[in-house]
Amino acid sequence: MPEAETSKGKHLTVLYQMGKVGSTSVHEALLAAALDTPVYKVHFLSDQGVAHGEKFHRSTLKNPWEETPHIQTTRLVRGRMAADPDLELDVVTLVRDPVGREVSEFFQYVEALHPELLDEDGLLKTQRAARVLQARFMFFDESSNYTCRWFDMEIKELFGLDVFAFPFDHDRGYTLIEQGNVRLLILRLENLDRTLNPGLRELVGARYQDWKGRGGKDRANVGAQKQSGEQYQELVANFRLRPSVGEKVYGTTYARHFYTPAERDGLLQKWTRP
Repeated sequence: MPEAETSKGKHLTVLYQMGKVGSTSVHEALLAAALDTPVYKVHFLSDQGVAHGEKFHRSTLKNPWEETPHIQTTRLVRGRMAADPDLELDVVTLVRDPVGREVSEFFQYVEALHPELLDEDGLLKTQRAARVLQARFMFFDESSNYTCRWFDMEIKELFGLDVFAFPFDHDRGYTLIEQGNVRLLILRLENLDRTLNPGLRELVGARYQDWKGRGGKDRANVGAQKQSGEQYQELVANFRLRPSVGEKVYGTTYARHFYTPAERDGLLQKWTRP
């Protein structure tokens, strides 16, 4: 169920991010801070995002679309925003290596989308799965890729805020953007160990108390940390991108904005290594 069912004034805190970017630690930190505003977690709020989410969830989830917690929370937040256009919003979002995010999502939904990749014991046929994933990347298109489109589909459509028009602070590992009644904190998963508390403190001010729970590589919502982590690691070990495809992925607006040339080169080497 949504974290809060009642409104508290004219201020909301929303963890609003694409799937598979390691948001669990951020959510737990915000809840532990006991802020004086509700804290909601959603993947989509825009009309376009809701349509995309419905199509995706109907193909991957066993629960009826209308009963999923994400949908209930989305409806609640959309309702609050529609009822009060001047509502002040503290928004937290995250970004992640685009290839790593895609691999993690593929792994999470493989049972629903590719049951043929599981053996009779329900274990992943990792070498075959890696080939299927590699084939999917052969059709990579920045204009239709979920990761690359998310900020335009959600943040820009909903708030009129073009994230790519604001420089990302690679040294700090996070950036705070303020526009109108929206304050948007962008955290980068790879730096969450050192940026989670400073970033949230800058966003919410003195109300925030540093969180001392799990962080960094101990992030609950990343595929490698789940019960089937060994299979995930084996999939990663078997997966390779063709260099030409990797160059296309790391040449996107999304990758160039959130990662330095050296960081992109390192990620390219990671996923195309022999």
